[in-house]
Amino acid sequence: MVVDIFFVGRLGADAVATVGITESVMTIMYAVAIGLSIGAAATVARRIGEKDPSRPHARPCRPSRSASSSRRSSARRVRSWRRRCCA
Repeated sequence: MVVDIFFVGRLGADAVATVGITESVMTIMYAVAIGLSIGAAATVARRIGEKDPSRPHARPCRPSRSASSSRRSSARRVRSWRRRCCA
C-alpha cells in the first residue's frame, strides 16, 4: 500500500484517496476469503475426524505396509492412500 501511494502520489490527492479506499476494500475481501477458507478446512477436518462408519467418505484409513517405502513416488503414495481411505 505504501508503494502504491508513493507512485500514485504524483497524480494528486484524488488518486491517493482512491488507492486508500481500494486497498481497504481489498483488505476486507482478503480477510473474508481467508476466513471462509479456514472455516472450510476446519469443517472438512472435523468430518474426516468423525470416522463415522455409516458414511463411506469418512472411513478411517487402514495402515499400509509399504507406507514407509522410499522407492515409491509421492504421487503413487497419494493414489494408494486415496484408494484405501476414500474408496
